[in-house]
Amino acid sequence: MNFLSLKDVSKSYRQAGQTIQVLTNLNLDVKKAETIAILGQSGSGKSTLLSLLAGLDKPEKGQITINEKAIHNMDEGTLSKFRGKTMGIVFQHFHLMKHLTAWENVALPLRIADQDGAQESASEALKMVALDHRQEHYPYQLSGGEQQRVAIARAFVTKPALILADEPSGNLDQETGNQVMDMLFDMIKEQDMTLILVTHNPALAEQCHRKLSLKSGQLVEGL
Repeated sequence: MNFLSLKDVSKSYRQAGQTIQVLTNLNLDVKKAETIAILGQSGSGKSTLLSLLAGLDKPEKGQITINEKAIHNMDEGTLSKFRGKTMGIVFQHFHLMKHLTAWENVALPLRIADQDGAQESASEALKMVALDHRQEHYPYQLSGGEQQRVAIARAFVTKPALILADEPSGNLDQETGNQVMDMLFDMIKEQDMTLILVTHNPALAEQCHRKLSLKSGQLVEGL
């Protein structure tokens, strides 16, 4: 049985009085603990696809099922709870709260979900990304690579079944980006998580089980 499935998903936007068709009858099946790389030119719809998978946007037509739950017709409250329990999201621009320490940023998803043991879990997650010595530092006191490692710890702290990563090394130099991505892939493998990785980097894509390209609104096998 597939862990994640998109069936005939379409999405368009209105821009400058015109309709821009981004995704057209797109289909995708992903098994549990599978890692999928999605590549494509700028504007091809990669981030739109990730937003749909995260439930941050809704398809105009089609079905999106994750862990046997149809997220395309969930109400916002149910979807928010499902997202908090099932998904971890890593963004290109980190999206850390500037007024919170590294520890507080990582603990935030647990506190929002009113889960017990937020302090211990957040500390353990920071230890996993080798930042337990930086727990009390604010984002401005951290390097770009350290900020992205905090973001990874935040994504993993709830022990989600699915990680969605949108160009997670895009704002880092090559050496730092490679280190961060090696850490991400190691954690994915250790915890048997499913990964959907949007990237422009073929070398990163090669580390995934499958490589898909988004072209003309649909996914095709290969780079």
